[in-house]
Amino acid sequence: MFPEKEIVGLWLNSQGYLVVDDINAGKNKVIDALALKVEHGQLVEAVHVEVSVSVSGQSVDLSELRAKFNDELIKRAIESFIRKFSRKMGYKKMLVVNAPSVENPGDIDVVSFEKVLGDVLVKLDKQNYANPTVRTLQLLQYLIITNPAAIVNVLSKSVSRQNCERIIENILKLPAAKGVFNKKKNRSSLAGLFTGSILTKPEPLARFVLESFTTRSFNQFLKELFKHEKAKRFTIKTSPRQRSLKVFLD
Repeated sequence: MFPEKEIVGLWLNSQGYLVVDDINAGKNKVIDALALKVEHGQLVEAVHVEVSVSVSGQSVDLSELRAKFNDELIKRAIESFIRKFSRKMGYKKMLVVNAPSVENPGDIDVVSFEKVLGDVLVKLDKQNYANPTVRTLQLLQYLIITNPAAIVNVLSKSVSRQNCERIIENILKLPAAKGVFNKKKNRSSLAGLFTGSILTKPEPLARFVLESFTTRSFNQFLKELFKHEKAKRFTIKTSPRQRSLKVFLD
């Protein structure tokens, strides 16, 4: 079985489903998975699951996948399997794919494989598992993702500049990010982020300050600013009729 199918199976298990893999429908047609939810000994839900994942970013052939979901041999095989537990129950259809642009093709529920993989990684514990796929995911989760130096090394070599920017944008939205920048030891690193950025230009910086500060914090900012040598020349009176800017801050 391909690892992506095993990962989808783990995800379905975590959602409370029992998973039957690779059901032979006849004439070389195979159903990726049938997910069954049982409550109090009774089958309450069945889902036909197909998985299509490509690391090369190739687009998904919807017509081919739709044909597989609607194939009469496959439909009969699923219905025959379900009738062992319930004679009146229908079933849902789910496509797990790593192409976010794929629109919902009719009655098929499209699920992002990236979300599935993320959910599985987050829920992994540190027990020793013999399953190679689970063990590999554990190594990824606990030796790479949770190791700052290792994850930066991976990102620097495998992520495009555009995606790197998106990653940073999302990290900065985390509550913990604000705490990092509030620490005194990280101030030099924070200053380094602004070096060469748009905020080193007067107009964008002025807009940033005006949009970010309250009236009180803005006044305090000006008071601190005019304590420095570079700003003092703006506080000197140039004529008897002109007043120092500093008087507005006192």
